[in-house]
Amino acid sequence: LKLIYKNKPMLMLMIAFGTDVLAFAATNAVNVYYFKYVLNRIDLVPIAATVGLVGGVAVLPFLPILSKKLGKKRLYLTGTAITIIPLIILWIKPIVPVAVLLTLFSIIGFVAKIPANMGWAMLPECSDYAEAKFGIRGDGTLSSSLTFINKFGMAIGGSLASFLLGTAGFVANVEQTEAVKSMIIFLRFGMPILGYIASLISMSFYEINTEK
Repeated sequence: LKLIYKNKPMLMLMIAFGTDVLAFAATNAVNVYYFKYVLNRIDLVPIAATVGLVGGVAVLPFLPILSKKLGKKRLYLTGTAITIIPLIILWIKPIVPVAVLLTLFSIIGFVAKIPANMGWAMLPECSDYAEAKFGIRGDGTLSSSLTFINKFGMAIGGSLASFLLGTAGFVANVEQTEAVKSMIIFLRFGMPILGYIASLISMSFYEINTEK
């Protein structure tokens, strides 16, 4: 247990990773509702998903290069900060032309994959840190802990989205009230912003950099 609880870099990584996953689980839970009840364009769901996926795949070849140039921590922070920008745009103005919407979804897909992948890339150095500090190699313990946080965040995020929609008065397959639409927009764009802000705060205390 001390490999986790007395391992500050690992704790910061788990918090950052967990808040991201929780926020995006809530986002994914209402994604279809955003297109159906806010945009009235349910036909755009697979298209938006595709451009986001393409953006996420497109960033992968650049990660080793960027990681070597910036360092893992700085790259994680940079990717997180940039991801917030298109989310803010869509939170303020959730109804935009289709071309603009798909462009922003593509950008989100591209930059959001940076912290999503870097979290796992930073896990080995947390294990190295634990070995240097305690003389114990705990790859399996730390890896399973990050996996647990991932699953925990997904479960809590989905449940939280359902709860908040219920409190706003959501009823399926009817015209939604403005309160429900506002809640859908918040969960779709505002919630991941909060998750990324929490991630930025947590990762600012992550003490392993390239030099260390």
